[in-house]
Amino acid sequence: MVCMFSRVCLIPLIILLGTLQIYISMNKLSVQSGPQITGDASLEDLHIEQLVEEFKEKYGMNRVMYSFWRVVFYNDYELTSGLLKAPTKKIGDYIDTTMWEVDMTYMQPGVVNDVVIREMFVSGAIEMSRDAKANVLVIGMGAGHINTLLYLTYPNLNITAIELEWPMIRVGLKWFGLKIDGRHTVEAMDGISFLKKAAISGHKYDVIHIDACVMSFEEDINCPTKAFLPPLVVKNIHRLLSDKGVQGVKDAYKKYFRECKTEVVPIDKGNVIVSCTKQLRPKGLKEKYNIFLGRKEQD
Repeated sequence: MVCMFSRVCLIPLIILLGTLQIYISMNKLSVQSGPQITGDASLEDLHIEQLVEEFKEKYGMNRVMYSFWRVVFYNDYELTSGLLKAPTKKIGDYIDTTMWEVDMTYMQPGVVNDVVIREMFVSGAIEMSRDAKANVLVIGMGAGHINTLLYLTYPNLNITAIELEWPMIRVGLKWFGLKIDGRHTVEAMDGISFLKKAAISGHKYDVIHIDACVMSFEEDINCPTKAFLPPLVVKNIHRLLSDKGVQGVKDAYKKYFRECKTEVVPIDKGNVIVSCTKQLRPKGLKEKYNIFLGRKEQD
């Protein structure tokens, strides 16, 4: 895989029912978030314009934003972010953003995660329906943005998330609305070890998303790490995919898959998604996907 626009790239891979994707992108990091705000409707209403004015008064113009986000950084890398739900009532210290809930169902059109999720459907891996049923594996979930969005938006998906760093799981639980139950399981372990164990046990996934990265500007490609490129690892991933599954790192994986494509992320030209499928991709699904999401034009 070639990083086309920047020397430092991240490639989260997505392996879907019949399709695999790789995301190549730049990274940053920062943290903030908390419990949902509730209140009595009789309390004074708070409009977004008024909230912004109060932020200007308290923090100065350099803190004024069009929207409010919670972001996690590690050095100069953004690990994850989420749109905050601004309060609509004046309750307690309502300007304290640590008390604001994150809207984990929001996805800005044209960003990396948006393209990655879109590929799950336009590749033909998953039925284009809110009631779609599929088994999804996420390796390197960070704070869990993609898997939480899928969990909340598609109620019949079974999601398994593997994260090497337990502190990131705690960040997801505390600050990003990560929920764990029978339909959404999270395990702290090495992704390579999980792939080997799952392949031996005969598990099958319709989508595999690999976003295991090394946070270093010294690497030409940060994601996936080199540990996911050896043939034995690729074979394990191939074994785990259902017949319609998707695979992601083109050069390392293309000999195992029938068709591969690349796509530059619209909003961040330094990021590239690579999708490889075991079967030929159905035609016309991008247009259908835009209609499915209610978008008037292609992102």
